[in-house]
Amino acid sequence: MNKSLLCLISGILVAALLAGCTAPQEKSEQEWEWYENKEWGYKIKYPADWRASDNEGKDRGIFGASPGGSEPLRKDKPNPQLQFIVFTTFSNQSTYEMAKGYLENEKHNPILYHNFECKEFTNITLDGAPATKITVTFNSPYLLSVGGKDSEGILWIKQFQVYAKKGRMCYELLYTNDSPDADNPYGLYEEYLGIANQMTNSFRLI
Repeated sequence: MNKSLLCLISGILVAALLAGCTAPQEKSEQEWEWYENKEWGYKIKYPADWRASDNEGKDRGIFGASPGGSEPLRKDKPNPQLQFIVFTTFSNQSTYEMAKGYLENEKHNPILYHNFECKEFTNITLDGAPATKITVTFNSPYLLSVGGKDSEGILWIKQFQVYAKKGRMCYELLYTNDSPDADNPYGLYEEYLGIANQMTNSFRLI
């Protein structure tokens, strides 16, 4: 076989294999569903293959979604968790003040929030409404009891929060990942970050 042709075929095969190993891609319109809460005045899109629920929180405006499927439950430490949650409340504070208040509270709670760091603090808009976005990382202790055996360790947590406001109605969009795996603590966070950004950008006030 011609050496140049062989190299070309090899390159195509390698590219095909790499294409099958990429992180979750941004989803097309057909792969999304809408969640709408008229009482609390918002709607948001989420991936159709994610687990979604408002549980008992519908009357309080709470909605959550997480990727479908999971690895078997571990016996020695918690499984990594990934969630996207919408909270609602009433407040006279600005989105900036709400974000600053969160940061100040967590910084002064070293028992639950070790090595707390703010990676991002920026003013944005969300569906035309003023909003503030923060990204934080911290460690938190865990105690796991399985089959009468206790184990303890440290969770590595990374999350972004977007605070938006319409009148006195406040909305907090939280994308969070906690993992006990120190060798790759934010793997899931980075893997699904593109989808979380799409969900955030889909948020609409109604």
